[in-house]
Amino acid sequence: MKTWGFYLLVLFPILWLACNNDSDDATAENTPSLNIVSQDSSYLVNLTNFEIDKSKACQWTIDGIPVSIQKISDTQYKFASSLVKAGKHNLTLFHNEQRISGSMYKIISLHYKVVKTVPHRSDLFTEGFFFDAEDNLWESSGLDGKSKIFKMRWNGSRWQILDSIKEAPEEFGEGISLLNGELVHLYWKNQYLKTFSLQPLKNTKTIPFEGEGWGLCSAGSDGLWVSNGSSQLRKIQLKGNQMLTLKTINVSNDIGPINNLNELEEMNEKFIWANVWQSDHIVLIDQENGTVLGDLDLSTLGQQERSISFNAEVLNGIAYHKKDNTLWITGKYWKNIYILKLTNLL
Repeated sequence: MKTWGFYLLVLFPILWLACNNDSDDATAENTPSLNIVSQDSSYLVNLTNFEIDKSKACQWTIDGIPVSIQKISDTQYKFASSLVKAGKHNLTLFHNEQRISGSMYKIISLHYKVVKTVPHRSDLFTEGFFFDAEDNLWESSGLDGKSKIFKMRWNGSRWQILDSIKEAPEEFGEGISLLNGELVHLYWKNQYLKTFSLQPLKNTKTIPFEGEGWGLCSAGSDGLWVSNGSSQLRKIQLKGNQMLTLKTINVSNDIGPINNLNELEEMNEKFIWANVWQSDHIVLIDQENGTVLGDLDLSTLGQQERSISFNAEVLNGIAYHKKDNTLWITGKYWKNIYILKLTNLL
């Protein structure tokens, strides 16, 4: 009896757990779901385990706004992609006192034309790249013992170097940007950033910086956006000899987080362009929430540069020219800068 009692004590919990797991699996299989599939110019909505009462109306909303959606069957619906702008959205169905929701992303494949090509120094391991308000182009070049910063202007036929500075041998320079009338420069693993006066270029402060520094760009008049090679961007502010983090956004698309964010460029205080390191892609990011709005595939330009020069590496240089609404694009050891006009920008 003791033996049978022992077996019953052991088997009963196992049987109970097995039955309970089966019940959980069955519940999961029967849970109503709304799945949204992107097509060429529309989205297909598939309903699972959601019963439609044909005598009662269906009310659809996108981000809380009522919309009209075409019915294909009781389990499939369809709507035009023009109903939504680029970004993340929430589609909800209200029916027969029930509610079911699903999320979706709209990411625009951005198109461009090259309007002009100008020469680029092919000995530069390009890191930071931006225009100031006076149309001067700033560029930082990395690597230990080779890091430099240049201020230059294109005069229509050649580059005029207005100022430059060479970094210390142990410094691996990364992104640069302007803040409060000074130049700010990140470093890869040196655990600090520096500020420089502009006329002439001269180091004014060295401020502690925790972690790796990759890309840097303006975040309006009071801050900067910083990347560290992950999917996160931080908005920082400099106060005296301290760096303060104001905000962190996680950058993602419909697949998940976008890692290896590198060189950054701000546009119109709403968007951030980010180069994805080890690729020839640039993503357009909503700086409010980190949602990827667009993807710019520049692999044709990258392949072209690598066919010209054996030393040419990946794309890494984004400068937005506000007056012309163009992007100036280059890369590490590239021989050219490509001036792009986007034909389907948001």
